[in-house]
Amino acid sequence: MTRIIGLLMSCVLCFAGCSNAGTTISKDSSNSASSATQNESNTSTPGLSKVGELPLTDRPDFSIDCVNEQVCWLSTQKILWQSVDGGKNWQEIYHTPGDELILGYHFTNAAVGWSFSFSRLYKTEDGGRTWIHESSPLEGPNGEIRSLYFLADGKSGWLAGGLYRDQTKEELKFGVPNNTKDVTGKRVLVEAIFHTADGGKTWQKSLNDGVWGRIRRIQFANEKQGIALGNLAIYRSNDGGVTWNSSELNKSCVRREYVEQDYAISPLTLAMLDFKVIWIGYEDGGVIRSVDGGRHWCDVMSPEQMATKEAGWELFTAMHFDNAEHGWALGDNRFLYETTDGGKTWSRVNSEIRFHDMKFIGLGRAFLVSDKDVYNLIR
Repeated sequence: MTRIIGLLMSCVLCFAGCSNAGTTISKDSSNSASSATQNESNTSTPGLSKVGELPLTDRPDFSIDCVNEQVCWLSTQKILWQSVDGGKNWQEIYHTPGDELILGYHFTNAAVGWSFSFSRLYKTEDGGRTWIHESSPLEGPNGEIRSLYFLADGKSGWLAGGLYRDQTKEELKFGVPNNTKDVTGKRVLVEAIFHTADGGKTWQKSLNDGVWGRIRRIQFANEKQGIALGNLAIYRSNDGGVTWNSSELNKSCVRREYVEQDYAISPLTLAMLDFKVIWIGYEDGGVIRSVDGGRHWCDVMSPEQMATKEAGWELFTAMHFDNAEHGWALGDNRFLYETTDGGKTWSRVNSEIRFHDMKFIGLGRAFLVSDKDVYNLIR
């Protein structure tokens, strides 16, 4: 029963905070930290330089994707722009028709890319100017899409989210979370992952074990090794997503709450240096790390270290590591943070600029997007 209560609480939290899962959209909030893990900033930032202005839009909740230092795409849930000169200039190339909202874009090269809404999957072969609807096993009303990841070859990819099934007699009797029910109220959404080896022409089911909810994030280090984040569980695969195993949290070095069945806080963000060293950020602000390919996890930073003077930054919405010690993160207050000790402590980068998204394209080099401008970060 505690497992059922925990899942119910988690799904309620996901419903409130994950309507844009599959993309990372930060919320503006007040800033400066009282914790010793965070430092105040000045307006100048060594290594951070403006490269161009952003297009004008009513909703500047921008996300960015790049395949190299020159070719990038900027997106909202309705509009897609492209830059071929490293972010200096942007051209609108696509506007999503109707009421559909695009949750994420993923490009494998300058021509081929994928996008998805909650219920539909799309593919482009001309850099994003035209999009073709591709059938998928998670297409509504059979399921919902929450995350997508393709390797650079454009052939091997993984589609993650939830798949509806009929409720059992026990579920009909005791109930399931409201945000896992379909429109009829008779089916329930369970975590699901599908894999393709032919560029999305066919998909094979690789995870569908009956756990309520949806897979919220999936990422692969190579063609064999990947991590997926569920409502509560962390899954790992060593065979290209054919099979998935739940990761084990080390009780001797993680917060007691993380190993309790009724703790309803979900893993949210994922940073993968290689498949040996991996970081995961939780909704409560805690960060855990694995140094053995996701088999076991220990605390790196506790939620108490995320304390702020004003309500706001209590979690990371994105993380990236250049090596085992040096990394970057965006806080929920949209400020950029840096660590030099593997994620144990974080300092706010010397800038007053707030960012929506960041995309790393190489060691110590990234594009960052604010409300009005695009920046290069080179360290």
